Amino acid sequence: MAKYVKLENGKLKEQGAINASTGATDAAKIAELDSNGRFDSSLMPVGFGAETKTIVASEALSAGDFVNVFNDTGTVKVRKAD
Repeated sequence: MAKYVKLENGKLKEQGAINASTGATDAAKIAELDSNGRFDSSLMPVGFGAETKTIVASEALSAGDFVNVFNDTGTVKVRKAD
């Protein structure tokens, strides 16, 4: 864990950096990267994050399947790719 020195009430105090935020209570604290070399998503600004979409599958899929996204009479669906 990374540490830094902070001036608190006129005295120097050793403080540990944070790698995840719990909200306003962590304001003005120094952040550190996780074991993958990235900031935790809780440290990012509001509205910033992974872009995800939930889409109905038209057939059974398995982990690792490549999919084709298509329009089924106005409804977006996915199926196994050729």
